[in-house]
Amino acid sequence: LITDFHDTPVARHKGVKATYNGLRKHYIWNGMKEQIQTYVKHCQKCQQSKDVTMDFTEMPESLGYNYILVVVDRFSKEVVFVLCTKEETAYSTAELFRDHVWCQHGLPSTVVSDCRSVFASNFLGELYKLLCIKRKMSTAFHPQ
Repeated sequence: LITDFHDTPVARHKGVKATYNGLRKHYIWNGMKEQIQTYVKHCQKCQQSKDVTMDFTEMPESLGYNYILVVVDRFSKEVVFVLCTKEETAYSTAELFRDHVWCQHGLPSTVVSDCRSVFASNFLGELYKLLCIKRKMSTAFHPQ
């Protein structure tokens, strides 16, 4: 069952939380969360280097949001879109990253972003160091 909710093309090797939430809608057993944690921890594909790119893009205001944080997995090409505002700080960007990337898809090994102040901040730099994430900065319009 864990394989069906974690390894399939539809499941796309999401992290522990997403796998657990998907499974518990239909099944429950003693030690389920621990088994999922162990499975994901030893999943070969999940252990491969995960590089992501992050950038903000402007959009017309809707429901109080006027920006989207776009996160792309450079290996799978999976894209995460997070509604946000132009006023996001380094701290609030870290919260968005935690809630919409890390908790749902696992922790990447590298984050590539432009030199926008929110991405270049000391706070995010220290967060990446703490989480053992390599930070790469690119110039605008050249996200290598």
